[in-house]
Amino acid sequence: MRMLRMLIVEDERWEREGLAAFWNWGEFGIGEVDTAVDGIDGLEKALSRPPDLVMTDIRMPGMDGLEMAKQLRERLPDVRIIVLTGYDDFGFARQAIRFGASDYVLKPIEEDELRKTVEKVAAECRQLAEGRQREPVRAVQWAKFYGLIGAIGVEAEEEAKRAFAPKAADFARACQELARDIRLQAAAFRLDVIDARIGELFARFREEPGAGQELTVTIVNALLTELLLLSGEHELPDAVRPQRLLGYASLIEIEQAVRDYMAQWLRRMEEKRLNKDDFVIRKVSELVEAQYGSTALSVTMLAEAAFLSANHLGVVFKKATGKTVHEYIAEVRMAKAEEQLRLSKRKVAQIAAEVGIPNTSYFCSLFKQAYGMTPGEYQELMQRR
Repeated sequence: MRMLRMLIVEDERWEREGLAAFWNWGEFGIGEVDTAVDGIDGLEKALSRPPDLVMTDIRMPGMDGLEMAKQLRERLPDVRIIVLTGYDDFGFARQAIRFGASDYVLKPIEEDELRKTVEKVAAECRQLAEGRQREPVRAVQWAKFYGLIGAIGVEAEEEAKRAFAPKAADFARACQELARDIRLQAAAFRLDVIDARIGELFARFREEPGAGQELTVTIVNALLTELLLLSGEHELPDAVRPQRLLGYASLIEIEQAVRDYMAQWLRRMEEKRLNKDDFVIRKVSELVEAQYGSTALSVTMLAEAAFLSANHLGVVFKKATGKTVHEYIAEVRMAKAEEQLRLSKRKVAQIAAEVGIPNTSYFCSLFKQAYGMTPGEYQELMQRR
């Protein structure tokens, strides 16, 4: 079996070198590990010696991981990409998935999570490599996969690909938009609309067999991974993992697997939404604790993460905690600010910005309401002790 090649792209030296030396990568069938210091360096190295798998940070100087991932997928469509992201970068993670990233791993990196992700993506790489070696046989399978009668030669498949090429970009955008709508309908629990949209998506796949099974699976995997991000779950069940989807003998089988997964996903989310207020409170608390420093933190964002309307979240949260979501966010931010004022001599404006309130006057007003004195007065009092 051919050993895989991996490229690690990370601007922090200690993280880059630590990842390269983290394991015996041979356990995953990876025989060569190269590193790059940023997106530009990573793109150049990948194009000069194409890797099977790329592991990249998102935020880097020069060219960030998102742009590099986009360009890599355009030029090396078979490369598999794992994105390393922090909680504050979830929006970037979603973009990376739309660009074709295979999976993501949260920072700080946990060994078990990274191991599972690398095992899964390395398996996808091996399956792709094996598929390329069986190209003549795959042409017959391709025809059967799309239900084509009579067109079972390599020439027929190549002709379909050539006819598809000029419209590939428009096709991908249309499918991605449809997948996005499925995600939105799922978040709103519109079951009848979801069913119809899934049917539309797979009808598009059938109309364009030149797109190939790999592009079909890439689009489906992006949709399912978006649902994982919405639900807070991280691992897809075996039946809808990319390597399993690539192994199905027909588009009908893939569609059925997706519909089964969607039905299970909706049941789990419905249970969390309607029957477990403690889940909602815990989810909101965790997100506020993780993102209190972000100006994007809002009731709307928290409601989407909890699969509730903003009004319903407000009712559930108030009933469980005795305070509104706005009050809780302000309370967490003031507690974080109080700690910084008590333990450091940093400027009030800097601390205000770090807890997600760049308007210093508004921050001072909130702090005085909470602690009975201005932040400057409080800091001076604490520093005299």
